[in-house]
Amino acid sequence: MMPGAESSPASPAGQEAQELLLLWGYVSLRNREKGSRMIEAMDEVFSEQGMKWHIGDLFTKINNNLMHETFSVHGCPVKETIVVESTLTKAVYLAP
Repeated sequence: MMPGAESSPASPAGQEAQELLLLWGYVSLRNREKGSRMIEAMDEVFSEQGMKWHIGDLFTKINNNLMHETFSVHGCPVKETIVVESTLTKAVYLAP
């Protein structure tokens, strides 16, 4: 684990135990069996719609996917969201 990070258990509704990673003011939820929920959401959206939408739109869809899930950390409900920063000046589409 990186300096400045701490880990504690978390559990989402209807899923196995999670880990909560706190790193310099940011939080990441991680399923011990499946990994990061954000990576799972990226895989789902890119697999289903990756060739149809601009990459900025894909990350909007990923964020929407994450925001519709509620996780529980120490009995408190939490939401996961992503922060997207871009320096793109043109539309970027994924190639098949």
